[in-house]
Amino acid sequence: MDPRHQAVDERLVEGGCVYCGCAFVDARELERLRVEGPEDQLDEAANRQRTRDHVPSRALLDEPFPPNLPVVECCHACNNGFSLDEQYLVCLLECVVSGGTEPDLFERTRVARILRESAALRERITATRREGVTGPAWEMDRQRVQKVVMKLARGHVAFEEYPRLSEPASVNFVPLLLMSPETRCRFESGYDGSPLLPEVGSRALGRIAQDASGSVWVDVQPGRYRYALTADSTGVSVRLVIREYLACSVSWACREVWDLPNQGSRQ
Repeated sequence: MDPRHQAVDERLVEGGCVYCGCAFVDARELERLRVEGPEDQLDEAANRQRTRDHVPSRALLDEPFPPNLPVVECCHACNNGFSLDEQYLVCLLECVVSGGTEPDLFERTRVARILRESAALRERITATRREGVTGPAWEMDRQRVQKVVMKLARGHVAFEEYPRLSEPASVNFVPLLLMSPETRCRFESGYDGSPLLPEVGSRALGRIAQDASGSVWVDVQPGRYRYALTADSTGVSVRLVIREYLACSVSWACREVWDLPNQGSRQ
């Protein structure tokens, strides 16, 4: 089997955008609408053009980027629709880790550049800093963070093994430092259950066969981003660690994985 081509790839294209589920519009149909109209249909079709997106987003990583970053098929609207939320998350995490909003304090130079160029974003994050009993703390916009976490989880699930799933059973994110030792151990090792082998032709199965250490974590870039996907008798779970600070988990129950609705239109 060609290692660059997996059986899951055809399902990803046929299933439409891995994020919103919309059906792709091909170049021929787009050209017809440009000539014949109507204009409102052209705008919608342009949003549903097929594009490719890196998982994780390169905004979460530093240059030089790791080679062979995972790529999934998505529509043009989704490919561009998460950028501001991703910028918010990476800037917030850098402020939390460095202890302030001064770009000169940042370890990540590309994030420092974002805050230097966006006074509004810097002011918004600065306003969320609070002085607590044990020291400064930062309030996060949970809705914006959840959008990014969900995007990342859907991208990993699609790339590793499955087409787009329905809404997850749970979405959680919390700083690693706030986890109890027992919770941290469960998070790092994965949840209990009877492991199921990924299907033949999937990337997940290939990784298991190649990884002699038995680790389920994929360290995309040390200190920046790692993830793990687990499938067992209860369903599918994706765990992420961003900036080695924010721990995230997204889980789909077994019914949501194996009894998928037809995905044909934007939701």
